Amino acid sequence: MLSITMMFSWSLATAGKYIASMPIPIEWVRGDSATHSFINEQGRKILFNDGHKKAFQFFQIFAEPLDSGVLWVDTGLKSTCHLYDPDTQSGMWFWPSAAEKCTEFYNKARKLWQQKKHDKAIFYLGAAIHLVQDMCVPHHAACKIFGSHMDFEDWAESHKDHYKVTRGGIYDLALKPEEWIAENARLAKAFYPLVEDGARTGYHQAAEILLPQAQRTTAGFLLQFYNQL
Repeated sequence: MLSITMMFSWSLATAGKYIASMPIPIEWVRGDSATHSFINEQGRKILFNDGHKKAFQFFQIFAEPLDSGVLWVDTGLKSTCHLYDPDTQSGMWFWPSAAEKCTEFYNKARKLWQQKKHDKAIFYLGAAIHLVQDMCVPHHAACKIFGSHMDFEDWAESHKDHYKVTRGGIYDLALKPEEWIAENARLAKAFYPLVEDGARTGYHQAAEILLPQAQRTTAGFLLQFYNQL
């Protein structure tokens, strides 16, 4: 017979997965999703400048569904699954972690591509790559969603043009989607003490490393998907 604790844990986990999959109106999209579209664009530029011209052309064609997926996954309660602590290898409470969701979206994208549903496939790739980018936010890697979290993301959105990179993609960081999540989270979590108290100096010190990391790993993640088609 199941104990009350086990039943409660199972109920929370099930509810978390259900709520995370609920369709939420697009009006609920957080403003910082503009940063993700910016990172996608920079990722494509990096592919071009690094000599991956065919991959660049491919993702130029599919730029719209890629950005649509990036926006969709940031709506409503789906954002509860955008966390991954590299030390505990888990997300927040009983919600699926960013590593789990990234793998789910990536595999769905590949399956849809094989079914010739190309726009929908790239849409889910956008959802997966959003999570890779989110792991370059220290709060997401420390599983700290309150405090300076939204302030840092708003600041990064306002200052993102100062941290553009256009070459030097990171292409050999990992082989599996969940490993891309873990590697970016490992780097970002180390910067959490700098951004925890909301100091702008700390924001800059974190952003000058982590925003380029997000752009360069976006190029790498895109190229990995392209090479597996």
